[in-house]
Amino acid sequence: MLTRVCGLVVLLAATSWLVVVAPALAQVPTPPPPVQVEKPSPSPGPQFVWIAGHWTPQGSQWVWIAGHWVEAQGAWIPGRYQNTAQGWIYVEGRWKK
Repeated sequence: MLTRVCGLVVLLAATSWLVVVAPALAQVPTPPPPVQVEKPSPSPGPQFVWIAGHWTPQGSQWVWIAGHWVEAQGAWIPGRYQNTAQGWIYVEGRWKK
């Protein structure tokens, strides 16, 4: 059973005392603004990947998160914006190993 408590999504297992808690996704009623154009600084090394900046929901508005270099941990799958029945969300990027 899923329930929302204090901004968290809580999964209650029916056959066990195990409780898994994950942050609820912030939702914004309007789509994000256009992506900002960024000029990456020089790469710190060949094993680094540029993670582009993106808009992320904060409260009921969008806030820009600047791009940055990170050490590669596989292939980077960029985040995406998704329109839901409750509003727009940002689904974080992830590494595919």
